[in-house]
Amino acid sequence: MIVLLCSVYIAVCAIAYGALDSFYIGDLLHSLRGQLLLSCILLAVLLQIKNKYLGSVALVISGLLTTSHYFYSLGFDPEVKNDVLSVKQINLRYTNNNLIEHFTDFNSDDRDLFILLEFSDKNRAQFAKIKPLFSRYGYKEIEGFPMGVAVISRYPIVYRQFVQVDGPKVGYVHLKILVTDRIVDIVVLHPPSPRNEKLWKQRNKLLTEVGALLKELGSLWVVAGDFNTVFWSRYLNTTLGKWCYSTKGYHTTWRSVESIPAIIGGLAIDHCAVSREININEFDVFPFTGSDHSVLTYKLSF
Repeated sequence: MIVLLCSVYIAVCAIAYGALDSFYIGDLLHSLRGQLLLSCILLAVLLQIKNKYLGSVALVISGLLTTSHYFYSLGFDPEVKNDVLSVKQINLRYTNNNLIEHFTDFNSDDRDLFILLEFSDKNRAQFAKIKPLFSRYGYKEIEGFPMGVAVISRYPIVYRQFVQVDGPKVGYVHLKILVTDRIVDIVVLHPPSPRNEKLWKQRNKLLTEVGALLKELGSLWVVAGDFNTVFWSRYLNTTLGKWCYSTKGYHTTWRSVESIPAIIGGLAIDHCAVSREININEFDVFPFTGSDHSVLTYKLSF
């Protein structure tokens, strides 16, 4: 029994840190690092019942790993630079029945940039009424909210492109906005949810393509979206720029079932990242009525 518990404990910890993430199922399990580490604590308690020494060692290791996962944070950039860009990022959810109320609230929101995901073409008329004096992407019929992406900006959008990576439903939106006299690249993506291995490969391909794009961009860029993967995924190049997840530390932006506590049924799959020259001065997440995703709000300066 002791050998079995030790073997299961080691296997679960290894999977939590990506031992099998080159495989489809292994990567999905790797996304559940927090949940797996909590399971390791339970296994360590069971092991301690059988062998106090081995169980105590396992408890210490599990405690350290779990603490580093749930309390990891780099903190915010303290310096607020000259130009400030405040952003609200939301996965609206196509089936949200509260959108009209939300759209009304957007008009009283003083943020500079709204990044909206799962925006339905059925709401085109309402889209035109949100911040009517702002620049926008997605409204024109030739654009048509690709992959459900819509963007509203206080600052002029001087460049717009939708790049297909693997068919019309897998790609990213690349915009350039003019803030004062500086160009900021905005990249928005919503890769497929990895419900099967084909979609998983498409998601990974898109993340790789966006990672390559970011390396080619100038000194000021922002990438945002529902990435459908976690911060510690091997398919997310977190060495590029600064990531909002790092500033706040552990949080969730999506919950599978509302009644299940977020620490068990939630994941952080909505992300934002910026180039090294941009400071992340504020970042937070809030519930959004009618959606299974949270709102991301952040203030950037450069």
